[in-house]
Amino acid sequence: MKRLYGILIAFLISFNFTSCMESTLEANAFKALRPAIKDPSSYKLISIEAVDSLTEYDNIYNAIQQHVHMQEMTLSLIDDEFQSAEGKADISDELKKIDQYFIDIRTDSALISFLDRKLGVASKMRVCAIKYAYRFRYLNDAGLMSPGMFYFWAKPDDTVIQMTEKEENLDPAPVSIPGYEELMDEAIQMAILKKDSIEASFEN
Repeated sequence: MKRLYGILIAFLISFNFTSCMESTLEANAFKALRPAIKDPSSYKLISIEAVDSLTEYDNIYNAIQQHVHMQEMTLSLIDDEFQSAEGKADISDELKKIDQYFIDIRTDSALISFLDRKLGVASKMRVCAIKYAYRFRYLNDAGLMSPGMFYFWAKPDDTVIQMTEKEENLDPAPVSIPGYEELMDEAIQMAILKKDSIEASFEN
């Protein structure tokens, strides 16, 4: 009974604290931040400032660029393996790695093909995510009130998508693209099976 009473009190304190937030955006941001600070009850907002925005078009374009970058990195690894194989009598290990790398390239190609079609109908005006700089004060491990700063992506309805301490660690394509995750799984399976034309399977 005492345990149940303690849980109820903790819930009420948390509820009252969250209800004191100035906005839904702050409440959602604090919910994402909460696991990162030792004493959430010491939290005090300094500011939440919008610093950038992302359109549907930009989100898809950035996702494409991520796959292009991965392909470039994979091609570089293939070159390394070919150089490593030079002069060796047994190059079976290098050939296995190269074979896997080509599977990765074909997988990225399939996803780029799918995203290209999505890009063709994406809005260049409709904002799908807003980047915020989130400043606050909190009680640090030394027991002193300290300033903190995180960055996060949120949807226009104030749903927090991703939060990180370093801005460069934010996903450049944070908003999920309908059908993308499913096709990623399918593309990987098809690439593993070494289908002749992965891209052709997504044309319909």
